[in-house]
Amino acid sequence: MNNNTATLGRILSTDFHETNQNGNTRDYLQTIELWKTFRVTSLTTDSFEVSVTGDTAVVSGSMTEGNAERMLFTRVYIRGVSGWRLLSSMQFRNPRSDARLTAHSN
Repeated sequence: MNNNTATLGRILSTDFHETNQNGNTRDYLQTIELWKTFRVTSLTTDSFEVSVTGDTAVVSGSMTEGNAERMLFTRVYIRGVSGWRLLSSMQFRNPRSDARLTAHSN
């Protein structure tokens, strides 16, 4: 949120890869470059589940960006000699939240 790319660089694995809700994909360097200027006003994790097997952790859940964009996400972390690093991230718009909003507005 504060464009702290130094911290982001320590969190991400150098093999990092992501796909966002618009289908855009980025690697480690592209993600660091994006976050130098990209702004998000708020990001709330609404729910999550963690599963750890050996040196791999998978976090899946839901989140809200801003006041309205509800998304589902899956993130994969790996544990190495320098601790846990984010290897992969995928998020997409939550189709169930749109259906609920439409059903309640009718």
